[in-house]
Amino acid sequence: MHNRLTPHHDYTVNLEDQVINYLNSADSVLDLPRSSTLVAFWIGINDVNDSNKWKNVTFTDFYQADIDYLYASVEKMYSAGYKNFLFMNVPARTEALKNNTAIWNTILEHERHSFNRRHIKDPEVETYKYDVDKEFKKILEHPTRYGFENWTGYCASYAQPDIVWNYAKYGCLPIDKYFWFNGGHITYRTHEIIAEDLKKAMG
Repeated sequence: MHNRLTPHHDYTVNLEDQVINYLNSADSVLDLPRSSTLVAFWIGINDVNDSNKWKNVTFTDFYQADIDYLYASVEKMYSAGYKNFLFMNVPARTEALKNNTAIWNTILEHERHSFNRRHIKDPEVETYKYDVDKEFKKILEHPTRYGFENWTGYCASYAQPDIVWNYAKYGCLPIDKYFWFNGGHITYRTHEIIAEDLKKAMG
């Protein structure tokens, strides 16, 4: 039996419940064309980060079970009629997380191909991979090209409600000059860069 992660926050909604809630509530309201709607999954960052402190754990087995759980939710979306799926991998935030991140990303990609094989008789099924880890590395190799002035730290007062426009009050740079918004999240500017690259990749 593999170890279980407690929710990252006590208010965190697990993936299975998110998918069930979507299918039970949002699906009929949004009235999207299921066969041409892209369903994106970006999960695993907290799983890798929170489990990294564990000792005497076979992370390959643990992450395999975690990703099997992910694909159970993907299958629910497929059964509901969705055909197009995007899987975004996990960036290696620190050197200490590099090995576990690589394990997660390898399994994630393997299971994407397994999903394709399971549904090979359905010609409408398409899956896509977006390499967030590669994009993070590309940005951080030349951060000033993207307008960043601080790419290793973040504004300590990031949680203040007026931080976006009143950053100087807290001794900070404009928030879009940081790569990181806090210890676990990127700024809206970093999201914009990634979104633009993803748009090009999906072409």
